[in-house]
Amino acid sequence: MKLFKSLGFSGASLAKMLNKHPLVLESDAQTVFELFRSHGFSEKDIKTLTMRLPKLFIYDAKKTIKPKIEFLKSLGLSELYIAKLLSNEPYVLARSLENHIIPSVQALVRFLGSDVSASKAIKGCHRMLEYNFEKVLDPNVSIFRSHGVPESLIVKMFLINPRTLLLKGSRVSEIIGDVKELGFDPNKMLFALAVCTMARMSKACWEQKLETYRSLGLSKDEIYSAFRKQPMCMINSVKKIRVH
Repeated sequence: MKLFKSLGFSGASLAKMLNKHPLVLESDAQTVFELFRSHGFSEKDIKTLTMRLPKLFIYDAKKTIKPKIEFLKSLGLSELYIAKLLSNEPYVLARSLENHIIPSVQALVRFLGSDVSASKAIKGCHRMLEYNFEKVLDPNVSIFRSHGVPESLIVKMFLINPRTLLLKGSRVSEIIGDVKELGFDPNKMLFALAVCTMARMSKACWEQKLETYRSLGLSKDEIYSAFRKQPMCMINSVKKIRVH
């Protein structure tokens, strides 16, 4: 109890947490706290972790938490970055190391070609380890290949916007179909940019932006002509489109 108060929990917030996770009272919270501190986590990092994932204090520090931190370090990630990653995305600590984290990273390494590239990708997107790459990435890569998209371009799309290859397969196929229908060549970089742009938003958001451009006096053909030349023009928010 004293430990949580030292992390800044008030009586109300502490009561709320304990009501949701009563087993925390029976846990060896001090050992978990000391493990994080020994791996470069600041008290602020630990407080953020605690607020987002209180049940982490129920975990066995040496058997459950430490191996995951050590694995992330083996990828070349610094303690400072790991603290930042886990503070932002504590769900990683709730994932199985053997059944989720390691297989996902291995799939990422296979796809990108090296540990260094995989490490850079993880640094570029905090939520990267949320996904099961074996189940999501590999099937989507196959979809792109079936449409004649070269491997090098598939990798570039992932590095530009990882979400592009982490959507549901049906949505990926739909986006590819729409982009090809607009005349983009699957072998060209403009195709990759167009796909990445569409992958950033829902269909409803896309239609809203089209309608906004039309309200400014542009025809549908003019909008698509601009999109073919500069796909990133559709990234701007509706508000920014109106201002411009």
